[in-house]
Amino acid sequence: MPYTWTPPVTWVATDVPDYTDMNDISENLRFLHTKDRVHVYDSVDQSIGNAGWELMTWDSEEYDNNDMHSTSSTTARLSCKSDGLYLVEFKIAFASNTTGVRRVMLRKNSAGSDSGGSTLGTWNEDALTGQQTTVSGGRGVVLNTGGSPNDYIECFVWQDSGAALNVVAGASTSFVQMMQITG
Repeated sequence: MPYTWTPPVTWVATDVPDYTDMNDISENLRFLHTKDRVHVYDSVDQSIGNAGWELMTWDSEEYDNNDMHSTSSTTARLSCKSDGLYLVEFKIAFASNTTGVRRVMLRKNSAGSDSGGSTLGTWNEDALTGQQTTVSGGRGVVLNTGGSPNDYIECFVWQDSGAALNVVAGASTSFVQMMQITG
């Protein structure tokens, strides 16, 4: 449940707070303590084709305190429910393969298209020998409600190993998380 921020009043010595003043203070403390946050991942590996951007979908949540993600519809989206500055972080592990580059791109309001909306960033790693190649990163982004739909983030991946390659599943292996910093 989202809490709202009420601008604090400036008190003078003769002011006597009543229950509405105390409720405003209580609501502000809850607001500061319960920022929106979500962490999504897959429970099974996702196969990624060669040399083309693919949208990551997420079938599991480690936490989601304000219905920012759905495991049944538009499963690629992490949607804001409260205006503010958000920290968006990701970690994507590609299966072991020594050929090529691995890329991750975060987009805002892209409607599932690797060229839609706006690019928040693209991160690259050369393939590693004998182990998974992990790409990780993040950034702050201002997200707002009031649109149809509210602002949302999607994650796209790309690899050029020469064949399909899995993104390895797991809550701490491949994930995207989004946390509200300010409201």
